[in-house]
Amino acid sequence: MNMPANKPARNWSVYSLRFTIVLMCLFFFLYSRIAPRFQERIMRGETMGTTYTIRLANCTVGERMFRELQTVVDRRLNEINQQMSIYRPDSEISRLNQVDDSSPVKLAPDLARVLRFALELAEKTGGAFDPTVAPLVNLWGFGPDGRRLVPPSDAEVAAAKEQVGYRHAVMASLDRVQKKTPALQFDLGALAKGFAVDNVSQLLFNLGYTNHLVEIGGEIRATGLNQKRQKWRIGIQKPNYASLPGEELEGVVSLSDRAMATSGDYQIFFEDAEGTVYAHIIDPRTGYPVGHALASATVLAYACMPADALATAVYVLGPEEGLALIEAWDGAEVLMALRNPDGTFEHIMSSGFFKMASFEAP
Repeated sequence: MNMPANKPARNWSVYSLRFTIVLMCLFFFLYSRIAPRFQERIMRGETMGTTYTIRLANCTVGERMFRELQTVVDRRLNEINQQMSIYRPDSEISRLNQVDDSSPVKLAPDLARVLRFALELAEKTGGAFDPTVAPLVNLWGFGPDGRRLVPPSDAEVAAAKEQVGYRHAVMASLDRVQKKTPALQFDLGALAKGFAVDNVSQLLFNLGYTNHLVEIGGEIRATGLNQKRQKWRIGIQKPNYASLPGEELEGVVSLSDRAMATSGDYQIFFEDAEGTVYAHIIDPRTGYPVGHALASATVLAYACMPADALATAVYVLGPEEGLALIEAWDGAEVLMALRNPDGTFEHIMSSGFFKMASFEAP
């Protein structure tokens, strides 16, 4: 009698592998539908008489939360502006400027911190940086009194200069300032934007957005990494009077957990009938706009407020004294562009600029 042939044995390992693959495909399909998408979100707005841009890299924030986040940012910027803007007659600094006696005046913590740093830097620079420069800034048409097309007379400059002098202001305590000369007026425009950049950056970091770039009016702080998981790449504008922002670059820096600020003669200026250019940065020691060959100073630092203030100080001091200031300042580096008569530029770097910035020439 013939015996039935044996059935082929099933290869259970093959079935198991196929089943696992199907499950994995199903898992990845479902995960792709519900998993958060890491993306770059860009926030733009206006503040402090200029614009701001904030980039959030590799974040998962939804549209509603993103709008709420911008509301929080705008509210904080408005608070800073309400303390430090000389263009708001009801701001805290405007009220301080209106005080006409020598009694100590109590300040909000943020304003006190910024003013204290400004007075310390004024002392270190011998008055090349001076937060009491407001009368001269106004006189030359770069303040809230409005623009002008002709320079003031020497007599007008001398009269305004009499009202300027950081030594007439004393921090009576951590949060109180005393004006020894009641007519003294403060202008924190050279570091308030830097402070705001730092403040917004810290706000974002505390909320969990650890990879971001904050820019206000060209002052920048880069934290963490960009969308490509690399350092943030930022262009440095060539200081040509006729160039649009981003049109011509001195070079590109790559930054992470660093700040950058630039001061120069090519952004805000007026030209008289004879073709003389008067830039908006005033030398408080002379009462006149800076007149040397330095066209721009770009400072890198660990925070934006010192970078912002140091850029102005370097620009006023000029190449030699400015470079000496930066070389002696821990954690700061500078790139200076000197304008030649033929319109070309020479560059001077501090000893650590190239390394800190991973600088790339255009």
